[in-house]
Amino acid sequence: QLNRLRKLSAILTSVGDLNSNTHVASSGIIKNDELLDVIKAGAVGFICSSFIKQDGGSLPFRLQDRMIAISLDEIMKTPKRIMVASGPNKFEAVKAALDGGYVTHAIIDDQLASLLLRN
Repeated sequence: QLNRLRKLSAILTSVGDLNSNTHVASSGIIKNDELLDVIKAGAVGFICSSFIKQDGGSLPFRLQDRMIAISLDEIMKTPKRIMVASGPNKFEAVKAALDGGYVTHAIIDDQLASLLLRN
């Protein structure tokens, strides 16, 4: 059924920040030492199974080999890419997602919007 991901007309997602309480670490998807490695390599956020750098570029990482998810390339082929995010802690990740072009529509709160407008 993963072939269906290549034919989406819209995707609704969020972007994860990489603090110590991030979902990918607290859920056990990634171990703390792996999280530190990916942060040292330059990651600031996480979309589906992919890490993104501050400039929005992708950061390949071995975690992707263990994940069943839509890739960033497949996300970019989706015409409507909607991201939902809130809170100032998501600033770096959201900015990277926007800079990388992974988002065509954003639903964000006022604090996050203010930070993005100032930077």
